[in-house]
Amino acid sequence: MPDNTEKSLDTLITELYIQQDILEIIRTIQSLADKIVQNYGAASALDIRREIVSTQNYINQNYSRDLSVEMLASLVYLTPDYLSRLFKKSTGKSLSQYIRQVRMEQASELLRTTSRKVIDIGTSVGYANYSYFCQSFREYFGRSPEKYRQEESL
Repeated sequence: MPDNTEKSLDTLITELYIQQDILEIIRTIQSLADKIVQNYGAASALDIRREIVSTQNYINQNYSRDLSVEMLASLVYLTPDYLSRLFKKSTGKSLSQYIRQVRMEQASELLRTTSRKVIDIGTSVGYANYSYFCQSFREYFGRSPEKYRQEESL
């Protein structure tokens, strides 16, 4: 039997129409169904990837805003739980870990390259609470923002 996965839809329909053997009709239909399933799986994976990339882009551009899973999910038309699972599966990080990473990397950049006050940097990267920013920064980098600035500015 020839490989039907590379044949066009028109060719497969023509073969079905002229076929007299029921087993050959079943094989042709099965081949067509397999091709549809393969194409659907590839398209589905790309759609998921686009949703994750869109979420990452939004976080990268809006890290200073209040970001919630619910709000991010609504941007890509998914439920919060489903987006959370897809994001973790695709990136290996939870949404909150990714948001924190983006914020911490931006904060470290500002600490190294500006003389802005630490409280202002914390606010500009999305932390309304100064002590929570300092605690989060210390957990992420292993030192306080002030100590980080001193050591990295040398």
